Amino acid sequence: MSYYDILEIDENATQDAIKKAYRKLAKQHHPDKDTGNADKFKEVSEAYEHLGDEMKRKKYDTARQMSGGMGNDFFEYFRNSDDFSSVFDSAFGTRAKGPDFVVQIQLTLIEVYYGTERLIDMGHSKFKLKIPKGIGNGNKLKLKGRGGEHPMNSNAPKGDVIVTCHVLPNMDVIVNGSDIWVDIDLPFYDLMLGTSVNITTPFYSIKVDVPKGSYNGKVLRIKGQGIPIYKSEGYGNLMVKLNVIKTELNEEQYRLIEKIKHIDKNK
Repeated sequence: MSYYDILEIDENATQDAIKKAYRKLAKQHHPDKDTGNADKFKEVSEAYEHLGDEMKRKKYDTARQMSGGMGNDFFEYFRNSDDFSSVFDSAFGTRAKGPDFVVQIQLTLIEVYYGTERLIDMGHSKFKLKIPKGIGNGNKLKLKGRGGEHPMNSNAPKGDVIVTCHVLPNMDVIVNGSDIWVDIDLPFYDLMLGTSVNITTPFYSIKVDVPKGSYNGKVLRIKGQGIPIYKSEGYGNLMVKLNVIKTELNEEQYRLIEKIKHIDKNK
């Protein structure tokens, strides 16, 4: 089945049509949904990775045209390779190793935060892969010598396995890079006078002080309380956006506010 078939589009579809088809199917099959299908979501993501990029799409189309006269095995060889442009050299013996194979894996935000391990099943072999903490959506891990054999030179070393990571969204927090963003709703007097709030994320709970004189829309930055930074010992930040909620006041409270207004005018 071609990538076009997976996305349910015509081979002459525009890039915009490809994007719309991907969004529709990704939403339909997302694993977070009760009716989701993780395997189908993985297929759709892989198809869009190659067709959503114009250069990769051209290479893919070229490989499909060549497979018409050289058999399905040759086409699968192209399809399972990380870089179509390098496959032409590899297939005809001008490169010194076999083809690279691409593996797609999905990670939760919890797995990104703490790091994890995955069992990679290549059919002919299985092995554990350590996923470092802080790895981002679209980051790739390379496993040298775990790929395919050279089709024309049995003495050449095997290619590599390229593992592409896809981070599933978490509905409880917004992550931007290595920063975690949360919104806190407070009455206006807590912003004016200052207060403390308890913030719970999927990873920890923390007490945050809101300084007096704060205002609607102010963002507090708590350093080092974000997501681990990939290939670093550091962490991002926790970004807390303050929002004013509507507060019902009685007549006495309105009189006090009027008094504050009067004092302010007569400073």
